[in-house]
Amino acid sequence: MFENHMLQPEEVNFAEGAENHNYRLDVSLEDLEELTVGDEQLEKLLDEVLDISFSYTETVFELEKVAIENKTNDASAIIMLGHKRGTIHNDTINKINELAKTMEEKDVSNSWIKRLRPDATGDNRAHYGRFAIALTMYRVANIKSKAEQES
Repeated sequence: MFENHMLQPEEVNFAEGAENHNYRLDVSLEDLEELTVGDEQLEKLLDEVLDISFSYTETVFELEKVAIENKTNDASAIIMLGHKRGTIHNDTINKINELAKTMEEKDVSNSWIKRLRPDATGDNRAHYGRFAIALTMYRVANIKSKAEQES
């Protein structure tokens, strides 16, 4: 999935990595921040979405790393991490949906959620996963960019 997983953080262009892996956001992180600014509940929910998205992304990377480095073919480690990833994925979906629902209740545009909702087959888990990874990649890129500007 991520060919550059062995690179040091300073060698990875996270925003470019998101683009290269088709993890594009239908709404920018900046747009989400603008939509939620000034509303304490929405700001808190967005922070929670960003935090759980980071945790989800971390488990995806961890699972891939173990799968690649699993020279002993120890399926138990992969199964355990897969279960952890699945649980965090469910939590991520729930938190993203909670943000979108709260935005709707407050008459704040949440049109970005439409692409994540189930398609004709009812399969949308991958859409949510890609969205969470994209949020994380762009968040890291923004943090890195701000740090570079300050130094």
